[in-house]
Amino acid sequence: MILLSLLFAIVLIPQTGPPKVTEIKDSDKRELIGSLLSGDSYSVEEFTLRIHKKENPYGSAGNDTGEITHSYFFVISDNDGYPRRSVFEVGAFYGPEIKEVRKESGLIEVDIEYYANFKKTVRTVFIRQHRISF
Repeated sequence: MILLSLLFAIVLIPQTGPPKVTEIKDSDKRELIGSLLSGDSYSVEEFTLRIHKKENPYGSAGNDTGEITHSYFFVISDNDGYPRRSVFEVGAFYGPEIKEVRKESGLIEVDIEYYANFKKTVRTVFIRQHRISF
């Protein structure tokens, strides 16, 4: 019953704006997030992408119910002996789920399904070596 109520509440919450990409530039945070071992990993010849899901703070959905949103950390590491690491935070999303990941030469595409304006929406994130865009 609680799960059904939560799912119903998520569907009724409008998305307050489109998700965004923010590069994490603080070296300590980048090192911490980049060293996490959980999350899914995808590789192409030039780099490896690891995706970590983040639970945002209580009330991040922006209403009085205390509901939360989620974001993803995308960690990009070079595939060489001393890899450079980039970390990007992508979100915030209501009820997100990664639906599909496609790999090509030098490119990884990630489809994220989430609720926006009372309906399911899919947004594709394009990941290249140390760059992310929608």
